[in-house]
Amino acid sequence: MDKLFKKVLLLALPYVLYLSIPVWLLVGTKELGGNINQIIDNASKGNPQLVGFGFNESCYRYMKLKILAALPRRDVVALGSSRVLQFRDKMFAPNRFYNAGYTIKSIPEFMTFVSLLPEDKLPRTLIIGLDHWMFNARYDHLNAAPNKQEWLKYDDMDVTSVFKASKKVYKRTFSGVVSLDDVLFPDKAMARSQKDAALASVPKFGFNACVNKTGFRNDGSMYYGIQIEKLMANASDANDFKFKDTLHKVAKGQDRFKQGGEINEEAVRQLRLFLAYCQKKNIHVVAFLPPFTDTVWNKMVASGKFHYLDGLNARLQHELDGYGYEFYDFSTFSSAGATDLEAIDGFHGGESVYLGMLIRMLDRGSKLNEFCNVNKLREDAARKFNRYTVYQSF
Repeated sequence: MDKLFKKVLLLALPYVLYLSIPVWLLVGTKELGGNINQIIDNASKGNPQLVGFGFNESCYRYMKLKILAALPRRDVVALGSSRVLQFRDKMFAPNRFYNAGYTIKSIPEFMTFVSLLPEDKLPRTLIIGLDHWMFNARYDHLNAAPNKQEWLKYDDMDVTSVFKASKKVYKRTFSGVVSLDDVLFPDKAMARSQKDAALASVPKFGFNACVNKTGFRNDGSMYYGIQIEKLMANASDANDFKFKDTLHKVAKGQDRFKQGGEINEEAVRQLRLFLAYCQKKNIHVVAFLPPFTDTVWNKMVASGKFHYLDGLNARLQHELDGYGYEFYDFSTFSSAGATDLEAIDGFHGGESVYLGMLIRMLDRGSKLNEFCNVNKLREDAARKFNRYTVYQSF
């Protein structure tokens, strides 16, 4: 028995040694073993934090639904994919706002998310980002109903997921992307990178929060940290630098950029069901098509392979009009009064782009005027911190 135990130990030792550094880094950054309930409690109490997981994002839907349910009823909620994440509470102050972005991948999921909220926590106004590809049947077949359990529970990292993450952890460690200081002294690393002592003292949860200084603020919006620093420095190692990766996907018809023909009628039908539900619950809906950079949009249109985009804005306008709701087409940065220099990547705008979009909504008579001071927002835009960031404070 002793010999067998020693053999098993010898066989296991290389794996234990191999996993020791990834486990240490993942635990140190609270990617592994982080307390989601603590994050939810911090958010509900207004305690600043930065939440950004790099290898296990399964908790985000659960986390945001629970935070929204724990907070006092919001006046305005932004809901959609990552392309709504630059709306911030400061744009709606002093009214109550929360950004529930990064929780929706397809049209039916809007209904799923909102229907899971307690009745007394339903927002007065809902801003929804309708990603173009949600109406492309080749990207989203809508063959199965959303799984509500994805919002009601989450999976912690296990041995298998740690093994999967370990290769990337080692790659980033040996390439110098990850410094041991990021784990041992994350506050000092943050201050050194951001030159912001206030941000340095904010608790971080997750690999991205500690290493890339990227994650969710307490209002649910996204802080892009090092990505913006790299873009400001015109660094070629910035994510999707000069939209190279996005343009490649457009050319190859990959991922969200699958080439498609007609508008998916099932997606339109599901949208109609959601709008009817919101009308029944007295929720005012403000819908918009999020922007691509002009470079990416022009490439898509010029290819002649994205026909579902033809007339999509008119179709959505018709559907929203039918319920007395609002619709805005911001398919390009220029339509939002912005340039490609304000892009986080090929299909994500910075904070300044979304402030510009909001001001245009207000100028066109949006009911959001009940919650926003457009003159104050214009002053904010005129004093923005840099071409991506409007508000300097975290």
